[in-house]
Amino acid sequence: MPSLSDVREWSSNGKESVSLVIDGRPFTCRVTVRRGKTRIDFDLFPGNHDLGAEASERLWQQYQVYCTAHGVRSRIHSHFSKTSIMFEVREEHGEKWFERIWNCVSDPDNLERIRCDVLSEYARKQLGRVLTATIVRPRGRVKEGTLVRVAAPAWASLIELLQIDFEVLSTVSPRQLEEIVAAAYDRIGFDRVILTPRSGDHGRDVIAEKGGWGTIRVVVQVKAHSAENLVSADEVRSLIGTYCMEPGATKAVLATTSDFAPRLKDAPNIAPLLGHELLLLNRKQLVERLVQTEYSRRGLSLFS
Repeated sequence: MPSLSDVREWSSNGKESVSLVIDGRPFTCRVTVRRGKTRIDFDLFPGNHDLGAEASERLWQQYQVYCTAHGVRSRIHSHFSKTSIMFEVREEHGEKWFERIWNCVSDPDNLERIRCDVLSEYARKQLGRVLTATIVRPRGRVKEGTLVRVAAPAWASLIELLQIDFEVLSTVSPRQLEEIVAAAYDRIGFDRVILTPRSGDHGRDVIAEKGGWGTIRVVVQVKAHSAENLVSADEVRSLIGTYCMEPGATKAVLATTSDFAPRLKDAPNIAPLLGHELLLLNRKQLVERLVQTEYSRRGLSLFS
């Protein structure tokens, strides 16, 4: 662990921030001293770092005691592009608080995913605003439904929120989830993405097509379930039936905000189709693939 004086010196030598790496995960730290106060600012980038609810709460409670005793103000605040933990303490207490903060953010067990309560609340509040702006825009009608295209600004904001708290996906409505999945297919380069009507969709929520040497036609069903409401084998078989009846279909995808029933993937009429003709995505896998639409070069293979 570098000392407070080391980081302070690095910060004052013309560097706006000091880049640090622990277990391959980068973050930045800056220390400045002014008017008898030491300001310690850690920037944790979404998807790489996590204080964890317990560690964050413990640190925050300690700091509230400090603020009460010494009349010092501080905050944990967050942005779309980053998460910043900033403390401002009396200069004589700077070394102690630098060590406390460092021990929290440098613990590899805390660097999995951003899940502290402050960020979860922030992400959920912001999600409503993002979805109000709509994730997809209509670009015409076809017999199966509405051709749609991703709304890039809203999509970028959604991806940032998912990196802050992947659980926010479970708070969206069934229709919003269908729009998000449709937007993902447009984002990774499918030529035509169709959002089917809310009723009379014949078991298809999204249809995605890609032309070329071999046409790809993906039939997608979306299940906005609560975490305890697992997708059953019968629901998967129903999608397989829809897929078999769909002219030109090359793959069926079922994406859910919950998970699949135990041993479902071992069923004899489901297992042979997995990987080639059938793709099943639980909540974690769905969020990971949505985020990868922005950072992966695999493109079409993410959802097809």
